[in-house]
Amino acid sequence: MKAEFKAIATLLQGSKRSAARNKVWTRIHHETGLGTVSRRDFLFSEDELNKLRQYGRSLTGGELDPLFYKPAGLRMDMAEVHNNEKFTSHSVFGSLMLMATAGGARVVINGEPSATQPGSILAVKPDPINREALTQQKLIVIENGSLMPDWSRIVLPEAWQDAVLLYRGHGENARDVIKLALAQPSDRLAFYYDFDPAGMAMALNWGRGHILVPQDWPALDCSASGGLSQRGTYRQQHASLNMAQAAARTEQQRRILAFMANQECAIMQEHITARALPLVAIAG
Repeated sequence: MKAEFKAIATLLQGSKRSAARNKVWTRIHHETGLGTVSRRDFLFSEDELNKLRQYGRSLTGGELDPLFYKPAGLRMDMAEVHNNEKFTSHSVFGSLMLMATAGGARVVINGEPSATQPGSILAVKPDPINREALTQQKLIVIENGSLMPDWSRIVLPEAWQDAVLLYRGHGENARDVIKLALAQPSDRLAFYYDFDPAGMAMALNWGRGHILVPQDWPALDCSASGGLSQRGTYRQQHASLNMAQAAARTEQQRRILAFMANQECAIMQEHITARALPLVAIAG
């Protein structure tokens, strides 16, 4: 197993946000541009942790997920990947699913339909959720947890205005989100991620469902003076752009990625939502 993959698995499974500036992490930093350099460590934001996860998957051709990787064999092999004490020290709310209901959508919990009001979300354990009822509705996976309390401000496409919104998770709950998304019919599944190469790479990696992007994306102002795009963020996503371009399956997806590359475009979903930019669903 590549040292880079093991290092990323250790970081993610230990719920850490920093890594020592050793040779392995320096190589990862130079390749991906991820991590803020401090005196002795690389510091990672929540968004960067997810991009590290995607980079780790790319190192194995998408076959292994560093967040859930469990090596077979001797205890020494396991010790190379993570420390048991750190691995089990999850966040108090790390096992809860964060959900919201737009329009007439409902989450059935212990047999009772539940809805959210603007400014509120549901924090639910996985087992009480009626998964069969969920598959009969539309489900939108949201990249950034900070957006969830403001879900009512998202300008959803008309066909997706009655939908359950689900935060993608970042720890123990990420496994349950993956299970729900994989069980969801493809025509009732969508992903709302950042409009940047990393967001497109993550959405395309699913190989199913739809991707929500700004409706008028060709007219977006990604210039330095536009105040919408973050060119510094874009320039840290060379590996993600390559992954997204390799995963693109439709002409529309390729046009969007070409636009991002030409304009050096990286727009966070919070900015899209705050400016009330209408979204459109494209094939995933």
